[in-house]
Amino acid sequence: MTQISNLPEELVEIIFDHLLLPDLAQAMLVCRHWSELADKPARWKDFQYVVLQKNYENVDSVLTCRRFSLVKNLKLVDTFIIGQKRLNIKRRKVKNRCFKLIWQLPTMQSLDLSDFNIACIDPQVLSFF
Repeated sequence: MTQISNLPEELVEIIFDHLLLPDLAQAMLVCRHWSELADKPARWKDFQYVVLQKNYENVDSVLTCRRFSLVKNLKLVDTFIIGQKRLNIKRRKVKNRCFKLIWQLPTMQSLDLSDFNIACIDPQVLSFF
């Protein structure tokens, strides 16, 4: 009987091409070899990264990691509704850092700001766009 770890690399990559991105992330946890195959930036280029409050502080480490270096779509969200309460991220420094990082992404094609208040972004940072 063939073990799954003995499958040819080409076959594993074909299987990975048919997985949804959350499932691909889980497959990366199986073994180091699968992690290396699944971590290729081209495999994640269609991932739409949504920057929410819980991951706002980590946005620089995510946007600069190799896996997301070819991401084409990004959505920024700074308003959150928790229960009856509406929360806004008002940390200007964090938002400015986000925009500076986004500007450096070489493959960025779309930036969704429909749920984002750009009023607190430094105009000099916006002038790069």
